[in-house]
Amino acid sequence: MAAPIAHDSAAPTVDSSTPIPSSTAGLGIGGIPLLAAGVTGNLVFGASTLALPALGTELSLAPAVSTMVVALFSAGFAASLVLGGRLGDAWGRRRVLRLALTAMVPASLLIAVAPGVGILLVARVVQGIACGLALPQVLSTIQHWTRGRPRARWTGAYAAVVGGGTALGQIGAGVLVTADPFGLGARLSLAGVALLALIVLATSRTIPESRTRVVGVTDPLGALLLAAAIITMVLPLGLSSMAGPGLVVIMLAFSAVLFLAFVLWQRQRTPQRALVPLPALRVRPLQVGLAQTLLFFAGYGGFTYYFSTTLQAGLDLGALPTSGLMMPFAGGFVLSSALLPLLPERMTPRRTMAVGALVQVLLLGVIAVVIDAGAQEPPLVMLCLLLTMLGIAQAAMYGPLIGSVMSSLDAGLSGVASGLFSTLQQVGVALGVPLFGLVLGVLPAAPGHAFALCVGVQVLFSAGFAALIVRRRGEKVPPAGLEPALRRF
Repeated sequence: MAAPIAHDSAAPTVDSSTPIPSSTAGLGIGGIPLLAAGVTGNLVFGASTLALPALGTELSLAPAVSTMVVALFSAGFAASLVLGGRLGDAWGRRRVLRLALTAMVPASLLIAVAPGVGILLVARVVQGIACGLALPQVLSTIQHWTRGRPRARWTGAYAAVVGGGTALGQIGAGVLVTADPFGLGARLSLAGVALLALIVLATSRTIPESRTRVVGVTDPLGALLLAAAIITMVLPLGLSSMAGPGLVVIMLAFSAVLFLAFVLWQRQRTPQRALVPLPALRVRPLQVGLAQTLLFFAGYGGFTYYFSTTLQAGLDLGALPTSGLMMPFAGGFVLSSALLPLLPERMTPRRTMAVGALVQVLLLGVIAVVIDAGAQEPPLVMLCLLLTMLGIAQAAMYGPLIGSVMSSLDAGLSGVASGLFSTLQQVGVALGVPLFGLVLGVLPAAPGHAFALCVGVQVLFSAGFAALIVRRRGEKVPPAGLEPALRRF
């Protein structure tokens, strides 16, 4: 049986399978530290893109080692997300969140003060696992404690902090690395993650507790198989620049074998005792939503990475101007995500996502033309405006996707669904960057033309996303629940 949940007077505790009384429904002030916890993973990722190269120079790290430092965080993060969702369901979401934050603080501090590569690599793995255990608790708690319009608002806020966290980390690290106060800019930007985690941990008792009564003991072998499968997929993709193509193919093939072994093992487990209950994956809204998430983040990851490298390497902009250009993109995404719940009811999630996908395709084409025509002096003001509009369009795609799918599921599935969504976000980014790089490798071109090729790949991802919107026609919210099926096993 799952471990009991400790009660305290700061926030109530209930099972997800128990209806929420109207007098206790809602997140209250606990929603603020909950959202702050949700931003930690992407904040780490964003800050690392600018801070770790500077730290690598300080520590005289070889390029291969610097790449490994980045890849290890992504692997640990992606590998622990599904397990984090299930542990939160079984042991209590606030409890797991607090344990994750407790591990995140020293790991982040060790990265900031690391005297050498050994401590740096170990701390990055621990930091990635801690972020992966923390993130699923955010969406699961929102799913449990809110209904109707409040749920739409909190889900929009979640999409805003997750989407804006990467840009916020890039901007903060860009400022500190460029200003480099006392020669510690890179280390201070990395230590900022520890400070945020410590603040959230100190205020976490205001977050209401919940768990799922239908979840039994965890599945250690399933967790090990899934983690190994994800690591052997994400790690070679992250290290593709230093690993030979033969090694990458071998590891990806081994990953496929591990995924097959994981599925076969899950078929032997009852839904209560499985890491990922297979009946959940037969719920159509979840199937389509996960596919859309993979396409969205594959395009997002590849586009943002090569947009940044085009500006810095191809057009000779520095780190600070490049990170500054990401500010309007993040601002448009965050503001739009927060305002989406105010749209009139006739703008259903399907319509909002379709409009967002269409506008994104148009904006990508304009941005490609502007960069290609601007040669070595792109019009930065116009790019800021276009990126703001692009952030709004992407928020219109992502926010309604998460909100509508989670609203169509029983609370008993919130943990595993949240973990799967977060996992596919990381896997999508991990797939997107090398896929865009493969296109550029096959079709080499000048910086402006190369970026236009990347835009073409992003348009294909957008088309796939839009095609899946049609598959969601006729969905009922909420459909027949899965929890009775879980109880029968």
